[in-house]
Amino acid sequence: MLISEAQAPGKLYLAGEYAVVNPGNPALLMAVNRYVEARVSSAQRWLVTSAQFPGSQVVVGGYVPDNLSFASAALEIARNYASKVSEREVCGHVHIDSHLQSDDGTKFGLGSSAAVCVAVVRAVLAAYGVQASPVTVFKLAATAHFLVQGNGSLGDVAASSMGGLVYYRSPDREWLRSFVDAHTAPDLHQLASATEDFDYEHSLYGMLSRLDTVALVEQAWPQLVIEQVSEAANLEIEVGWTGKPASTKALVKKAAKPVEPAKYQAFLHASAHSVDALRALVSAPSGVPVSSAVGEFVGSSSAAPLSKPNGELASVVAELRAQLNELSALRDVPVETDELRRGIEIAVAHGFAAKSSGAGGGDCLIALRVTPAASVNSATPANSAASTNSAAATTDHDVTVSSHSLRKAWQEAGITPLALSLSPAHTTAASSSDFPAEGEVYDV
Repeated sequence: MLISEAQAPGKLYLAGEYAVVNPGNPALLMAVNRYVEARVSSAQRWLVTSAQFPGSQVVVGGYVPDNLSFASAALEIARNYASKVSEREVCGHVHIDSHLQSDDGTKFGLGSSAAVCVAVVRAVLAAYGVQASPVTVFKLAATAHFLVQGNGSLGDVAASSMGGLVYYRSPDREWLRSFVDAHTAPDLHQLASATEDFDYEHSLYGMLSRLDTVALVEQAWPQLVIEQVSEAANLEIEVGWTGKPASTKALVKKAAKPVEPAKYQAFLHASAHSVDALRALVSAPSGVPVSSAVGEFVGSSSAAPLSKPNGELASVVAELRAQLNELSALRDVPVETDELRRGIEIAVAHGFAAKSSGAGGGDCLIALRVTPAASVNSATPANSAASTNSAAATTDHDVTVSSHSLRKAWQEAGITPLALSLSPAHTTAASSSDFPAEGEVYDV
């Protein structure tokens, strides 16, 4: 019997994808209208399965294969938290189905592991009857994701948790690791000596089951900022996929090597300036500015047309692209591949500002354009059934003549246009405890 179900969107970086790895540095991301779904059905024991890995299964307390590691960590931290704030007793089978890949199973680079964590956390909390804010979901899912992966900014988790267009500054992950270590109850059944066999209680999954998750959620996370951004109604976003997946974990690890700190600091400063400039250019005008002051949480404005010229947008995106290429040379990280470069050049020739998205080395590029408001047709709602799990075709939303022309040119060059648009923002009511103290700014 189905107890609960939830979904979480994939993500794309618009800007700041490498600089945001450094705590406090900003990035701009969009949650997209392709999702990971998680369903909880009644069962005698907690277990995890996935439609993408039919041969794998996790029974909580037993061995966890790598392909179910994120889901298992998310399940442990979610049921830990839910059991502390809910009196309901639940035991269930968590089944995951991802739509963040092509028909042959190749990933698009939309942050599937982050979306898995968010979807599982949401579904498990719902099974316990817990109504959690997007910020609470983020903190639980981000902790699970970070402890499994060991690096990354957690920006993909923020976008998947919040939905829509998200401005994000990454928290201090060393603080997070220390907090987890300090707030995890000891294993009273710890063996006298470690064995080579998998031991659930001694693994990170057992640790997550003993973590003080209430304190984790209520604690202010140093340097963390998440703000919802209302995008302009006449902002066009096109996405091209090279067909070559990239390993974000490997690329981020390589980019983190300590080389020429002065030049790297210059890169961080330039990136922050350009991210803030892009945010200003793609945001809908509002009579009331979104405050960044601690304790003030102003709702997002309704989308309205942009009056900013495309030339200004092109200039800022070109700056962001140049910064990534400079980092690529500085850290010997293959950000802009030949396929990405070709796709970017085609987009620029069609009047779009364009750059690689995410870690690069393959995966996706994004193209942005400000369109006269009168020429923009209404799109299929991003949360409709048709767009939720659509294939990588380009027919499920209306586009301008320029977009049609760009998509055709991309296809001729071997780049697949993805029919992606912004996923709706999550609007679950947040309690005051979700915005606890200095260092955090949320706009939900």
